[in-house]
Amino acid sequence: MRLGTFMIGLIAFFVQYLDLTTAQLAQNESFSAERSASGVRIVGGQAINIRRVPWQAAVLRNGIFICGGSVISRDWVLTAGHCVALGGAFAVRAGSTFLYRHGQYRVARLVVLHAAFNPNTYTSDIGMIRVRNSFQLTRNLRPIALARRGRRLPQRFYVSGWGSVAYGGSTTDRLRGVTVARYNRNQCIQRYLSTGFLITNTMLCAGQPGRDVCQGDSGGPLVRNRIQYGIVSVGMQCSNPPSVFTNVRIMNHWIRRNVNRWGGRMPRFM
Repeated sequence: MRLGTFMIGLIAFFVQYLDLTTAQLAQNESFSAERSASGVRIVGGQAINIRRVPWQAAVLRNGIFICGGSVISRDWVLTAGHCVALGGAFAVRAGSTFLYRHGQYRVARLVVLHAAFNPNTYTSDIGMIRVRNSFQLTRNLRPIALARRGRRLPQRFYVSGWGSVAYGGSTTDRLRGVTVARYNRNQCIQRYLSTGFLITNTMLCAGQPGRDVCQGDSGGPLVRNRIQYGIVSVGMQCSNPPSVFTNVRIMNHWIRRNVNRWGGRMPRFM
């Protein structure tokens, strides 16, 4: 394991690597774009108000929107590992229907990347951002609970973000959302078999024809009944389901450990 430390302004930016190199991470960005995950916009959905998904966040790197995320406590935002793996000056906007205005803007205090994240396999594709100043809870901003380990997966989910509505398109300024169906593990393995992409226990799959995530939605939450089950990770172009999500239930211990280590309010697990 190799420990890399970056600086965000004068703020310590903590991130752990496991056999990751800058070249591999650059390849990761290219892979994500091809598979429609790095910056994966909602396809087949509709424009929504932030009050429908008050945990939704936008992650910015060096002032540019790169990914979605979810507010999991007043101090922490959950996102995909590949969204933060290259380092940089990170910030988060939450509590707004619109990508670049309104809501609450927070600079990152520190960023944590899962040590087992692999840019070639997308294993353990998860990261966390602790904001410098705590979020203020309002009707437009509420943390989402996280699915506890062992909780049964529902058959349908809701996913939201500012990503493209078509493969290769641009992001949208207004938040969108869509309902998608769960694929069981065997179905997902078979769908990805020809690509050589391995579906591991850190992943789950969801989508349906004409309804999917797309470029710009990476890092966003996969939700059912105000509980987050997944994080948008990677997919085979837009509207070619299923897309792959990081399995939040498997990551409970890692999330708890980081909050205990770095401080801030603990998320709720349900």
